[in-house]
Amino acid sequence: LKRLSASISDDDARGRALSIDVYVSTELGNRARADRALDALEELGTLRQHLTFLWVARNARTMMAILDGKFTTAETLAGEALSLGRQTHGTDVDGVYGMQMFAIRREQSRLSEVAPVMKHFIEENPEESTWLPGFALIAADLGYRDAAQKRLSELARTGFAMPLDAKRSASLSFVAEVAVSLGDTEAAQTIYDYMLEYKDMTITAGVATVCFGAASRYLGMLSAALGDFEEAAAHFEHALEMNAASGSRPWLAHAQAEYANLLHKIGSKKALQRASSLSAQAWATAAELDMVRLKKRLQPTLH
Repeated sequence: LKRLSASISDDDARGRALSIDVYVSTELGNRARADRALDALEELGTLRQHLTFLWVARNARTMMAILDGKFTTAETLAGEALSLGRQTHGTDVDGVYGMQMFAIRREQSRLSEVAPVMKHFIEENPEESTWLPGFALIAADLGYRDAAQKRLSELARTGFAMPLDAKRSASLSFVAEVAVSLGDTEAAQTIYDYMLEYKDMTITAGVATVCFGAASRYLGMLSAALGDFEEAAAHFEHALEMNAASGSRPWLAHAQAEYANLLHKIGSKKALQRASSLSAQAWATAAELDMVRLKKRLQPTLH
């Protein structure tokens, strides 16, 4: 697409191709290629003063800043992207901004700031389906287990039938965490089967919204919840490798913490030694990036 658009000097086609390249490269964990496509998209948008391409590029910069664990920078970029997007798309861009801010605030352990509003929204919108996975995860994170289970059960009754859109992998990752948190093994098995198609990919939402790192981390969590420790370990090993290779620092730290949790359950001397090392690595990253949620989780295992 990029070659064809360049050969016919079609800026619109080239911008679309570059946007797709950013998305696909990020989804495949090829950070270097994604960065090159993003640089080219930003250059094209600036040269032609094309607001839509500049909006996509600014969102992509936000996504990359989150991958780097630069949450303050990411928040600033997300705000800039929102302003650009509203000039061309109106309030239709609010969902992208909301997902980015959710990713940032969750790592900062600041979801409690919106707890009253979200609790009301969850309870007063029983027919809402598009954002049900996100609502379920927020409810679980904020301690509203009954609300989280209600949303998870609603999705389970449909067989977790979700649209084949740009939010699908992210939606599955959200409900995966909820199922693990609630100990719902039946839901965990169904979600695991769906997520297997992403096993060699990252969880990337939208053309350039947010990337949550290797899908194999979630597969590892689900396998561990289902009692298949050997399979879980294999998934976590892949998640460590992929997140490290793609420079996904926060998600590498989460994978290290999840793997350490599994190794503690295995309990052998060798497993416990590896768990200690992984926990220490995760803590170092969490402390450096001020990942409050992860630090809170790791404190009991380190002291």
